[in-house]
Amino acid sequence: MGLQPRKVNRVGAIGPGSIAIAIAFILANFPVIFKEDDENSLEAALGEIKADLHSHLMTGKMTKEKLERTVSLLKGVLSYDSFKHVDLVVEAVEGKQVYADLEHYCPQHFILASSSPTLDLNLIGERTKS
Repeated sequence: MGLQPRKVNRVGAIGPGSIAIAIAFILANFPVIFKEDDENSLEAALGEIKADLHSHLMTGKMTKEKLERTVSLLKGVLSYDSFKHVDLVVEAVEGKQVYADLEHYCPQHFILASSSPTLDLNLIGERTKS
């Protein structure tokens, strides 16, 4: 079919439903840009991620150095401006505007993934040009 896999270097994650996904990606050494709509939600999500990673340290699954390297891969943001270099975005938010926003800010080659099992893919098609 001529399909070629795309290399993923940087990941975007949106919404509280993508916290576990963000953790999985930073544990796999991918830089993750995590977006929330307001400062309180962002701080809460980043705190939850760091607490989860700290539990890896406390159980001996991770060294302090590994914890610091892993946390350094995480960047919290309130706008889509940092999404211009992402290759993959995982969304877990309510609202259809997010798809059009992502298409505007992300590079043309980005892959959109959803953690919403009930998401109707036709809705994404209605809200985007690609």
